Amino acid sequence: MKKFLLTVLVISAGTISINAQTKGTNALGFGVTSQKTEVEWKGNEYNEPSFDKQKQNNYSLTYGRFIKDNTRLGITGSISNGEQENSHSSYKFKGYGVGMNYQRYYPLLKKFYAFAGGSANFFHTDIKNYGEFSGGSGNSQQYGIGANGGAAYFLSKRFAFEVQLV
Repeated sequence: MKKFLLTVLVISAGTISINAQTKGTNALGFGVTSQKTEVEWKGNEYNEPSFDKQKQNNYSLTYGRFIKDNTRLGITGSISNGEQENSHSSYKFKGYGVGMNYQRYYPLLKKFYAFAGGSANFFHTDIKNYGEFSGGSGNSQQYGIGANGGAAYFLSKRFAFEVQLV
């Protein structure tokens, strides 16, 4: 019985790895994030009502290449725009960025995979300030490194849905 279970396990593992992304495969990804927040306070320390509203849209395009089976190296370009308004000022911002990323895929069940990886990013933002206490305009640069993880479902060898969980 143990030999039978071991044989089934080995055959299943072989079947799962046949569906894996293989070395040399190219990958293209597109991401859209849109968020809107509104917060209102009934009174602050001066007993004045306050508010904060923000809208932001981000778009990204990723190109990746599987450098070996189940291992992808990629580059991402992104743009962002939005606006924020609070009790005393408002501003609009636009930005762009670039990042490098690495992902390793781990087979779970047939076409379902878990992935983990890391990234290094740069993002530049231009800010234009308006309103009561406007300070003109400015810009910022952000650098970051991070880790990520999630799940992927491969519809075919060349098409997958990914959900980033970490």
